[in-house]
Amino acid sequence: MTATVALNDFVRRQTKESPFSYFEGSEAVLIELVINALPNKKQLSREGIYSIPVPPKGFYSGVVELEEGMDLVGKFEPRVEGELPVKKIWATRGEKLLAKRVDIIVYSKEVLAEKGENSTDADFEIISINAEFTDESSPLTPEALMRNHLGEPGGSDTKMTDAEFVAALKMSRDYWRSKANLMARPS
Repeated sequence: MTATVALNDFVRRQTKESPFSYFEGSEAVLIELVINALPNKKQLSREGIYSIPVPPKGFYSGVVELEEGMDLVGKFEPRVEGELPVKKIWATRGEKLLAKRVDIIVYSKEVLAEKGENSTDADFEIISINAEFTDESSPLTPEALMRNHLGEPGGSDTKMTDAEFVAALKMSRDYWRSKANLMARPS
């Protein structure tokens, strides 16, 4: 029996106009890509949270490489209603680039049910489209990594030791110090 896959409401924020990676194809095509690639899933921080590599055609990265003197803007707000506000920083210019590498993050219905975050009854829900404009995979931002590790609302337990967390935080900071998501564009 083939597992069922659907979009979680959280991933619906990843559009062309948003500061995030996105897929220019239909939801049905995205779901089909994930179902076909499910056998290649890689467990992330725990059972039920997986990264699934898919072909990059039709995906765009929301990340731009910063140049000295570029303007950045920020805001302090929750990612979604009900979460604690977080600092968000965006680049004010640049173009979303075609992805060279794409990982789709899915959560099992059991993991989502732990906090009542299911959007559907599917076996897996797509939580995030992680599209990279380089061949390297970007780590979580320092803010997201800390939210997860510290068990804050909206975070997923990393199951890391403190030493593993510090190493991951250093890698995150090193990567994100010269990159930012592109500011959302009016639709």
